[in-house]
Amino acid sequence: MNRVAAFLLVLAIGFGSSPSALAQAETVFKRIEFSGSAGWSGLTDDVGTLGNGGNTAGGVAFYVVPSLAVGVEVNRTVHSGFLPLQNQFRRSDGKVTFASVNASYYFVHGNLLGLPVAPYVAGGGGKVRVRRTDRYLQTVILCCSQFSSSPNYSEQLLHEDDTMKDEGAFNIGAGADFGIASHFSLRPEFRLFEASSQKMLRGSLVLAFRW
Repeated sequence: MNRVAAFLLVLAIGFGSSPSALAQAETVFKRIEFSGSAGWSGLTDDVGTLGNGGNTAGGVAFYVVPSLAVGVEVNRTVHSGFLPLQNQFRRSDGKVTFASVNASYYFVHGNLLGLPVAPYVAGGGGKVRVRRTDRYLQTVILCCSQFSSSPNYSEQLLHEDDTMKDEGAFNIGAGADFGIASHFSLRPEFRLFEASSQKMLRGSLVLAFRW
């Protein structure tokens, strides 16, 4: 009987304090934001361009205060590129995945053309996974056929390098948050990602949701 009475007492205390607990939970949820983005990225290394390609990203953030948010983001780019070199050229195909912990600071909350707007800067650090194949090729002129006086050309593979590495990376960027509905906002954003083996410049449009 004593155990039953203690259990009922705990339930009574829990239900009695539930409105306050729900209010606190609601306050926390209103500070959480989910986002997704799509854009275009260009990549380079120490030699030159690695090409460009579409970028997609997703993340979640928590607003510590209205002007400061911290969160995590994962973004992925599939790229392809062509780089002329001396007596040869490089064709690069690959994909990179950046996972980072970021912070965003909003300078001011204003109004532009009837929409709430807040310019911001962002930055963070994390890891990048690189998976890439570089093919070094040379153009070879083939002998003309008896039916045509125009020369024929062919690509000869000189050598091929496969890059598979995980390394540290950081990013910095800026954008503007436009409120388009009570819970949604759009953010045009530019961001630079940098690691020891390559750099990536991303331009994207972010759709964010907050309770």
